[in-house]
Amino acid sequence: MIMKAKNFKNAKRLLAALIALAMILLCACKGGDKADPTGRPDNTADNSVIAPTGVSADVTATPAEAPTDVPTEAPTEVPTGVPTEVPTEVPTEVPTEVPTEAPFERPAVKFSDMKYERPEKSIILDKIAELKKEISDETAGTDKIIDDMIAFSEKDIADWSSMYALATVYFSITPLDEYWSGEINYFDETNPEIENKFDDLLVACARSKYKAELETELFGEGELDKYVDGPLYTEAIAALKQKEAELVTKFEQFDYENVIMEIGGFSGTPEEVITWITSTGNYDLVETFYASLLDAINTGAGSIFLELVKVRHQIAAEAGYGSYEEYAYKEELYRDYSPEDAVKLAEYVRKNIIPLFDEDIYSGSFIEEYSQYMQYPVALSYGEVMEYAGKGYEALDPSFAEVFNYMQDLEMCYLGYDSEQVGMSFTTFIQNYYAPYIVIQGSSDISDLLTFVHEFGHFYENYYNLGTTANLDISEVPSTALVLIFSRYLDSIGGFNSQQRTAYSAQMKSDVLDTLTTQSMFYIFEHRVYELSDSELTLENINKIASDVAAEFGSDDGGEFEFTWPLITHFYMQPFYVISYVTSTTVSLQMYEKEIGQKGAGLELYMNFIEAIDPTKTFTECIEAVGLNSPFSENGLSGLLDAAKRIIS
Repeated sequence: MIMKAKNFKNAKRLLAALIALAMILLCACKGGDKADPTGRPDNTADNSVIAPTGVSADVTATPAEAPTDVPTEAPTEVPTGVPTEVPTEVPTEVPTEVPTEAPFERPAVKFSDMKYERPEKSIILDKIAELKKEISDETAGTDKIIDDMIAFSEKDIADWSSMYALATVYFSITPLDEYWSGEINYFDETNPEIENKFDDLLVACARSKYKAELETELFGEGELDKYVDGPLYTEAIAALKQKEAELVTKFEQFDYENVIMEIGGFSGTPEEVITWITSTGNYDLVETFYASLLDAINTGAGSIFLELVKVRHQIAAEAGYGSYEEYAYKEELYRDYSPEDAVKLAEYVRKNIIPLFDEDIYSGSFIEEYSQYMQYPVALSYGEVMEYAGKGYEALDPSFAEVFNYMQDLEMCYLGYDSEQVGMSFTTFIQNYYAPYIVIQGSSDISDLLTFVHEFGHFYENYYNLGTTANLDISEVPSTALVLIFSRYLDSIGGFNSQQRTAYSAQMKSDVLDTLTTQSMFYIFEHRVYELSDSELTLENINKIASDVAAEFGSDDGGEFEFTWPLITHFYMQPFYVISYVTSTTVSLQMYEKEIGQKGAGLELYMNFIEAIDPTKTFTECIEAVGLNSPFSENGLSGLLDAAKRIIS
C-alpha cells in the first residue's frame, strides 16, 4: 500500500508533539545512531545499534557530495505553485460541504536550497514572555490562547529546531569548519536558557483558567499538574544545564588523535609515534604505545565524564529526584518504564543470551556464514548501496520506493567517506520542511548498506509521521526492524549476488547479537556509575566498574573496555539512551519472527506499528496496539531468547 503522511498539520495536538520534540532538541539530543564499542568516537541521536567497522575497500563510485553552501540571497522567482492570475470563471456550483481541513502538502525543497540563518534567542524568549503574560492576564478567549500556542509551536519552535537540525548536519559532515562548530556551540549554550523560560510558560498554563482546555486540546489530561506548584526547571537547574552543555562541548572538542605522547624518547601525535615505530623497527614499543594512548584517552575524556556525572547528580537533586537515572527517564527520555525494568532486561540478556555464545554459536550455521563473510569481504560503493537499497524497497512495498525517490530527488542523504567526518550515523528532521535527513560515515563495505537501511527506517517513519515521534524507544523500532525484514527480500534485488547476500545476513545477525549484549553491558555500566556518590566518583572506581561489567558479560576485552569506555559518546550526550537499542531490538525481533514464519506477515506488523505511532502514546501503548509483547514481560523475554537461538542456529 502507498502510505501517505498523516495530516497532523492543522491538528491541535501537534503542538504537544512539537513541544516534546523541542524539549529533546533543547536538551542537546544531537545523538546519532551508532554506539561503537570498538573505540571509534560516535554520536546516537536521534537519534543509534552498533556501528560495524567491516573491512575498508577502495571507493568505486563517487560518494554523495557535501551539502553546498547555504544560499545567502532570497529566491528571486515566485514558487511555481502560486497562481499568477486571478481565475476568470466563477464556479458554477456552490460546494455543499465546507472542507474541515486543508490537505497536507509537503514542501518539495532540495537540501541545498534550505537556507540556514542563526535564530536569535531574543525572538523566541520574547515570544515566550508574551505568551506567558497573555495567559497570566486571563483576558483573552480560550480559542485565541490555543491558536497563539499553536502559532508559537509551528513558527518559533519549528524555526529553532529546523536551524538546529541544519547546523547539526553541516557540522557532522565538516566538523573542522569553525563556522559550523561555532553554530553548534551557540545552540548548546543557548538551549538551557530557553528551556528555563519555557518551563515558566508551562507554569503559567498550569495555574491559569485555561488549564483544562489546554490539556484537552494540546497537552493531554493531567500533563500540566506537575507545574502547578512551580517550575520544574529552576534557575539553578538552568545554570547546571549550562555547565552540562559546556562539558559536552568540551568532550566534542577532545581530539584524541592529536594528543602528544612520548614513547621511547620520541614525542608526537599517535600517528607520528606509530610512523616512527614503524620506520625505526621498534616494534617492541607497539604494546607500550597502545597502552599509553588508551591511558591518555581515559584520562582526558574520562575526566570530563566524571565531572558530567557530578553535575547531573546536582540536576536530579535540584529537580527533586532520588537519582539522575529516574530524572532522565521521566524528564528527558519520556519513558513509561522504570530503571528496574531496564535492569531486568539487561540482566536477562546477560544470564540467557550470553551463554548461547559458548553453548550454541559454534554448532550452528551462523558461524559458517560469518566465517565466509570475513574470508570474502564485500566492498560496496555509494552507487551500489543506493541501487540495492532502492531495488529492495521496491520489493518490500511501493511506499518505501516512493519515500526513497523523495529522498533522492531532494538530496536528503549524505553518505560520505571523509575520515574527518564525525564518526556517526543518524537521521534528523527539519521541521520547517517536514523533511528527514540522513548522515552516514561510510566504510565502503556491506555495513554501509545495513547502516543505510537502518537510517532509512528512521527516515521512512519520520516522513510518514511528520517527525512527531519524540520517544527514543519507539523511534528505534522502525529502523532496527527494517534491517531485519529487509534481509528476507534480498533474493528480489537484481544484481545482488550470493556472496553479498551472505555478507548482509552475517553482518545483520552479528549486529543483532552485538546490540543485545554490548548495549546491555553499556547500560549496566551507566547504571552502576550513576549509583556512585560524588565522593566515590573517581576514574579508578569508574574504570573498575567498566572492567567488572565487561567480565560479567563475557567480554574478552574487559581490560580494554576499562580504558575505552570514554569513547562511547552516548554516555556524554544522551545518558541512558543505550538501553533503547535493547528494547527496540527485542520488539523488532518479534516482527522478524513473524516474517520468517510467513513472508509479508512481519512487514504487515511493521506497517501497522508505524500507523500506531502517535505523539500522545507511550512506548508500551504503541507496541501493544499492534499485538506485540513488552520487552519486560515474560512472553517478551522468552520470545527474545527464542529469536536469539534462531539467529545462532
